Amino acid sequence: MTPSTEASASAEYARRARTTLFVGLSIAFAGSLLGFAFAVVPGSISTPEIWLISICGIVSGILLLVLALKPTERLPLIAAAAAIFFAIYLAAGSLIAFFATGQAILMFPYLFWYYPLIAFNKFTNPGKSRQFVGYLIVASAVFVFIVYVIAADIEQYALQLGAPSVFILSFVSFALFLNLFAQYRERYVAEAERVQALQSASASLRHNDERLRQLFDRSGTGIGYLGVDGHIQSCNNTFLEITRFDASLGRSFPELLHPEDRAGWLDSFSTLTKRKSGSFDFEGRLAGNAAHPRILNANFVFTPASSLLPETIMFICRDVTDQRVAEENLRQSQKIESLGQLTGGIAHDFNNLLTVILGNGEMLERDQTISPRGKLLAQTVVTAAERGADLTKRLLAFARRQPLEPKVIDVNKLIQGIEGLLRRTLSEDIDLEIAGAGGLWRSEIDPGQLEEALVNLAVNARDAMPDGGRLTIETANAILDDSYADANNDVTPGQYVMISVTDTGTGMSKETLERAFEPFFTTKGSAKGSGLGLSMVFGFVKQSGGHAKIYSELGEGTSVKIYLPRSHAKDEALYQPGAEAPESAGTEHILVVEDDDLVRQNVLRQLADLGYHVTGSENGMRALDILKTDKQVDLLFTDVVMPGGMNGRQLAEAAALLRPGLKVLFTSGYTENAIVHQGRLDRGVHLLSKPYRREELAAKIRKVLDA
Repeated sequence: MTPSTEASASAEYARRARTTLFVGLSIAFAGSLLGFAFAVVPGSISTPEIWLISICGIVSGILLLVLALKPTERLPLIAAAAAIFFAIYLAAGSLIAFFATGQAILMFPYLFWYYPLIAFNKFTNPGKSRQFVGYLIVASAVFVFIVYVIAADIEQYALQLGAPSVFILSFVSFALFLNLFAQYRERYVAEAERVQALQSASASLRHNDERLRQLFDRSGTGIGYLGVDGHIQSCNNTFLEITRFDASLGRSFPELLHPEDRAGWLDSFSTLTKRKSGSFDFEGRLAGNAAHPRILNANFVFTPASSLLPETIMFICRDVTDQRVAEENLRQSQKIESLGQLTGGIAHDFNNLLTVILGNGEMLERDQTISPRGKLLAQTVVTAAERGADLTKRLLAFARRQPLEPKVIDVNKLIQGIEGLLRRTLSEDIDLEIAGAGGLWRSEIDPGQLEEALVNLAVNARDAMPDGGRLTIETANAILDDSYADANNDVTPGQYVMISVTDTGTGMSKETLERAFEPFFTTKGSAKGSGLGLSMVFGFVKQSGGHAKIYSELGEGTSVKIYLPRSHAKDEALYQPGAEAPESAGTEHILVVEDDDLVRQNVLRQLADLGYHVTGSENGMRALDILKTDKQVDLLFTDVVMPGGMNGRQLAEAAALLRPGLKVLFTSGYTENAIVHQGRLDRGVHLLSKPYRREELAAKIRKVLDA
C-alpha cells in the first residue's frame, strides 16, 4: 500500500471509531438521564444506584465534551477512559443490584453488557492501550462473578422495580447496541477487505515495479526516454556506464555526442518529432576522448501521449566500440591477406623475370666489348630491376609473406654494426645519437630484416628533417601488460626489446598518422618514395611476433617504437654479423633445377662464368635421373616452386636418399609452406631469394659449399 493509501485508511478508521465512541457515550449519557428520571419520579431505584447513574451521566458528558473538542488527538485516551469507566460502572451496578435485592437475575442486564463493551473498546480505541483495557474489562467481569459466588447466601429481598421489567429494558438497550455493532462490523469487515485488497495489489505493484526496475537497470543495453526537446528524462545505469557522463539526466542528448556527429543526430531527431518518421537508427562517436572516441549505436522510437504520460522518445543503445574495432581489424587482416595472395601470385613469375633481367644486365656491365653508352644502358636496366625487386620484397614484407631467418641477436651490437651505414644514409646536418640500454634482453629475429627496417626509418626521419635536426635511436627492456594489450590491437602481453627511433622533424597530422602504415601511402610525392617503407617495417615486426607504434605531433617530430619479443633460448648461439666476403669462384659441380628456361640459362651462364661445372634440369624427375648416375654432384641448386608434381623440398628429400650428405641450396621468388612455416625458414635450410645479384649468388653458393 502506498503512503497516501495508508493515510486514507487510517483516517477512515479514526472517523468511524469516533462515530461509534460518540454513539456509545451518547447512549450512556441519555441512559443516565433516563435512569435519574426513574429514580426521581417513581422512586423505585435505590440511593447507591442513583449515585452510580449520576456519576455515569457526569463522566459520559465530560467525555462527550472532550471528544467534541479534540476529535483526533485524544481519541485513544477518550476511548480507553470510556471503556474502563463502563467496566467499573457495570461491575458496580451489578454488585449494587445484587446486594440490594439478593437476586442474581438483577445482575444479568449489567453482565450482558461486558461482551459489547469488549467490542466497543476494540472498535473505538486505535491506541496501544486497547489490549490492556480489554484485559481489564474481562477482569472486571470475573471479579463480579467471584463476588457473587462468595455472597450467594445473602438474604432475599423483594424487587422494587421488578426483575422482568429491568431485564426487558436492559435487553432492549443491549439489542440496540448489537444492531449498531453489527452495522459497524459489516462496514468494518468490508473496509478491512478493501484495505487488504489494496495492500495486496500495492505489494504486487511494488513487486512488479522492482522487477521492472531491476530489468531496466541491469540490462546490458542502455535504455531511456527523451523529451521532445531532446533532453534526457530517464535512463538506466547501463546508459550512464556507456556514456560515462555524470548526471546525464536532464542533459541534452547531443551534448553527449562528438561535435562532428551532432548535426546528423539533430536532423534525424527533427524528422522524428515532426512525425515524418516513427523511428531512426543512429551510430556516432561519444564526446570526451578525442584520441580514441567510443562509438554509440542507438535506436530512437517515438512514443505517443497517453492518458497518463506525455509523448516521449524511447531509445535503446549499445557501446559498439570493441565491435567496430574488431571489424576494422578483420577488414585490415582481410586486406593484408588479399594483398598477400595477390603479391604471392605474381611474385614468383615477376621475380623470375627480374632475375633474368638483373643477371643479363650485370653480365652486360661486365662485358668489355660494349660501348660506354651500352654500359650506361646496362646500368639503367640493373637499377630498374633492383627497384622492381625491392618493390616486390616490400609488398611481401607488408603482407607478412617474406621468409624470415630468425637468429638470437644482441640488438645493441646490431645497431652499432650498422651505425656507419646509418650515418651515410643521413645528411651532414643531422646528428645521430645512439643510446643502448645496459642489460638489454636478447631477441630472436631476422637480423637482415631488422637492419633494413632501421635504415628505412632513418630514411623517413631524414626526409622529415630537410633543414637538419637530430635522430635518436634508443633501446630498452619493456613489459607490455594486459591493459596495454587491451588498448592496442594484436598485442600479446609479455616481455619485449624496445627500439625507439625519434626525430625532430616536421611530424605528422592526425590523418597522416592514422594511415602511416598503409602500403603506397606517402606524403613525399611519387618521385621521392613508394609509400612502402613504414608498411614494410610494420609487416616485418608483426610477422616477427612484435608490435610497432608511432607517436607524432606536427612541428614536434616523430617517434617510432618497435617492440621485438624477448628470446628465452639458452642453448642458442648468439648471432655474430660477419664481414662481407669478396666475390669468390669455385670448380665444384652444381646441379641447377629450374623450370623457367630463361632463368635456368641465366643461372647456368653466371655459375659457369664463376668457374663452376654446371648441369641444368627443367624439373625434379629429370634431376633425380641425373643423381642416379655416377656423375659427381657437389651441390643441388633448386627452385622451390616447380610444376610436375614435385617441388624443391620434395626433390631435396628424394636426393638425400640417393646421395646422403648432398648439400642443397634453395631459390625462389616466392615460397609458401614448402620450406617456410609461420613465416620462418625451416631450420637447416639455405635459401637464396630471387632476384639476386651476381655477388649474392657467388657468396651464397660458396657459403653452402664450405659449410
